[in-house]
Amino acid sequence: MAPDADRPVFIFSEQSLKEVHVAVEGEIDALGQYAALKEARWLRGARTLGDLDTRLRRTSQVLALDGRDDLALEVAPAPEHGAVQVVIRPAPGALRCLAGLDSRGDAVGRFATEGTPASLGGRLRLAGALSVWPCGALGASLRFSPTQYRLKVAEQALAPTFEIATRATDAWGSPSHWRQLGLLAASVVTPNGQHTARLETVLLKDNSSSLGTTLGEPASRATLGYRFADAWHQGETTGAPGGHRSASAELTTTLTNCADNGNFARIGAAWSRTWPLLGTVGGGPFWTLSMGGCFLVPFGERPQVGAQDRLFLGGASSGITQCVPGYKNGGICPEVARNQFRKPQDPETPASKQKLRPFSGGEARVCAASTILCPLPCQKIGWAQPHALCFGAIGGLTDRARPLFSVPTSLEEVASRALRASIGAGVGVPLPGGGFAGIAWALPMWAQQADQQQRLQFWITMGPSV
Repeated sequence: MAPDADRPVFIFSEQSLKEVHVAVEGEIDALGQYAALKEARWLRGARTLGDLDTRLRRTSQVLALDGRDDLALEVAPAPEHGAVQVVIRPAPGALRCLAGLDSRGDAVGRFATEGTPASLGGRLRLAGALSVWPCGALGASLRFSPTQYRLKVAEQALAPTFEIATRATDAWGSPSHWRQLGLLAASVVTPNGQHTARLETVLLKDNSSSLGTTLGEPASRATLGYRFADAWHQGETTGAPGGHRSASAELTTTLTNCADNGNFARIGAAWSRTWPLLGTVGGGPFWTLSMGGCFLVPFGERPQVGAQDRLFLGGASSGITQCVPGYKNGGICPEVARNQFRKPQDPETPASKQKLRPFSGGEARVCAASTILCPLPCQKIGWAQPHALCFGAIGGLTDRARPLFSVPTSLEEVASRALRASIGAGVGVPLPGGGFAGIAWALPMWAQQADQQQRLQFWITMGPSV
């Protein structure tokens, strides 16, 4: 007789477990990622089925008390004998607002939802997201991953994910006028979510002919990349002291012959750390130090970096690696980088001024910022406590034609070539997923005539750093 599917199945609580595989999957904000990884370490210590059941119940209670009702636990037998697979992922169907950094260190906000449709037999998990980059870009994506399949690599079960996406980079004030017509990608992620390998192909279209390309000429390329990202917190509340570190490497090659695209490597890293001041841990004040850098290295038969991949610096609504308030988004430009038709020693004539490209970007960028957040003695505005912000930032942007340290020079000469800085203050509120939103006033330092300044700005940063 076949067993009744509705009849409960009893198991022996003292049955030993060889191993408990715990993975954290899906798009989760920084604080949720921290809570999930902490519980994952706890669950891996179970050695019997009864012990695992006790730990799962405790994990559910802890997540509920921390306000993480948006996270769900899924338990299933693992492929190997005597093992159990536990997955911590966002609860299905819920619309979530996420803030953080993308694979290239740029600040991004997402409205995302995911679930496992019953019509597909529960074997495929779908996730849809609408992404907004404060620098002026919009994107939409659809991800799908098999729920019962894992790649076994170096004794780790890697979750494969496939993605279809599109992105418009010229939504409002974006430095780049290229847009993604389509993106196809495949990636694998380690169970702790720290390591990601990704292969993608992108179809691009130029909305302008100012860079020597034919208007509307499409271009396609392929990118193979790896990223490491880790975030930690010393407390359980938003804004608690902690830190973030990430590093990435990408190889990009052109698939179609386009005058503005070539082969290049991209290497980037970012780091931030927050410390409590005056011995406080709860509501602040906090001091945050962040820094990052990115380098583009052309190679191969077409050693060229396209306009859509060049680096930009400036603004108060970007990621850790490019935030220098007092300048417009992408408004910092080396003089030679913005005019490829004029050599450094040539005079600037009215004819050459017409060929200036104010947002041409560069191939090497470094940035560092120091911020202090202090709660204001006033009532909360809804869920948010107003804070005062003081900051100082310094960054450098250069292109291949004019490197940062081409010849031995004085500090003043180096500063006049590539370095920019600013100091200022502002007021606003910390964001739930990390970051800060408010109004800031900044005083630019070492600014050049080619730079586009903006002293009063909306400050919008997302992710684990102010």
